Amino acid sequence: MDMSVIEDRKARARGWFEQLRNDICAAFEKLEDDAPALLYPGDAGRFARTRWDRTDHTGQPGGGGVMSVMRGRLFEKACTARPCMANSRPNSAPRFRVPPRIRASGRRAFR
Repeated sequence: MDMSVIEDRKARARGWFEQLRNDICAAFEKLEDDAPALLYPGDAGRFARTRWDRTDHTGQPGGGGVMSVMRGRLFEKACTARPCMANSRPNSAPRFRVPPRIRASGRRAFR
């Protein structure tokens, strides 16, 4: 397959996932906005986005992504992440560990 076709597909996929992330964040922020102030006092939460980069096993750039975290009044904490791995194996992605006292529901945790 032609490299330009591959690069185009990668760019389209990246754009699709970024839009999905934006839609998810907007939906959570709307729920924060619509939460009754009498039951959920304080300011509605907003997502803060943080870019991150990592290196591969040789020390060369190995990808990165954007993590979005919101601490709100309705949701104690909500997170999204859009990784972009370059020349990496699936098992080389950064790990997210759920502390044993926390029960994860509705999110994917990597061991």
